[in-house]
Amino acid sequence: DVVLLNAAAALRVAGLAGTWSDGLRLAASAVDGGAAADLLDRWAHASWQRADLVEVPA
Repeated sequence: DVVLLNAAAALRVAGLAGTWSDGLRLAASAVDGGAAADLLDRWAHASWQRADLVEVPA
């Protein structure tokens, strides 16, 4: 529920959802349909692709 509420808020603020209800519906659809998991996988993959750019302090 918290994940859906946060996603709904982000969609609302970004102008991708006209109402909180629209945001919740879109977020639930993304989670249920697998689009949210796919996006998370792409973000994780992209972050590891450029991990060599990050300097870890000794």
